[in-house]
Amino acid sequence: MHGPDNEYLLGSDPEELERLRFQDEVWAAETESLIARAGFTAGAHILDLGAGPGLTTQRLAKAVTPGGRVTAIERSQRFVQVIESTGREDITALHCEVQEIPLDDASVDGAFARWLLCFIGDPTPVVREVARVIRPGGRFAVMDYYNYLGIALQPPSRRFKRTFEAVYQSFKNHGGDLDVGGKLPSVLQQSGFELCDLIPIHRAARPGSGPWRWVTQFQTLYLPQVLDEGLISRRELDEFRKEWAKQTPESGAFFCTPPMIGIVAVRK
Repeated sequence: MHGPDNEYLLGSDPEELERLRFQDEVWAAETESLIARAGFTAGAHILDLGAGPGLTTQRLAKAVTPGGRVTAIERSQRFVQVIESTGREDITALHCEVQEIPLDDASVDGAFARWLLCFIGDPTPVVREVARVIRPGGRFAVMDYYNYLGIALQPPSRRFKRTFEAVYQSFKNHGGDLDVGGKLPSVLQQSGFELCDLIPIHRAARPGSGPWRWVTQFQTLYLPQVLDEGLISRRELDEFRKEWAKQTPESGAFFCTPPMIGIVAVRK
């Protein structure tokens, strides 16, 4: 499923790149709202942590234009090449780990991380490294899950619940934490930040809508891995897919996305 560049749980192949592009489109308003709340403005130097193919990087670059720049921190060489292919002079991509950023102390004005820490599990080393490179008064904005199993389908479905419990366990087995957002306020405060803003991020969606298709794309790419890990059976997967495909706007069905939180903190 992941191809040769198996640096991510979800891979970095063309199918995943397309999913990420659609995901960025679906959550554009929430992302740009958090960027605005963080106060990233023209002339600033901002880090995009776990930048992937640079979709959020470009949104950050727009926010700090004119005169600003964005440094994308990314572990996948394939995604670094995607970022570099844009040819933008205001964006630099560094191929490195987010726990070991090759920049000087207090050398940037802010940082942004969207759906990064849920893959790492323990956010403390990352937050401490961000605290090192951000200048006093600089801001760190995070958008991530805090109660993943709060995802819900109406009318209620045992198969839906069982499938996403398996996804949750798969992330956990790979060292991730889909409730990481709940830990972040205390980790940030212990690492030299002061909390400025906490924003709940949650959507309700009907069949055919952007968030509905976002979850459908994720299922298509990731559930085969969950099956391979033995966390669900083939019968359970087939039954879930049939049930999901039957949902229509006319049936009154809708689902609530996994609860996320947006956090803005300032470096003391």
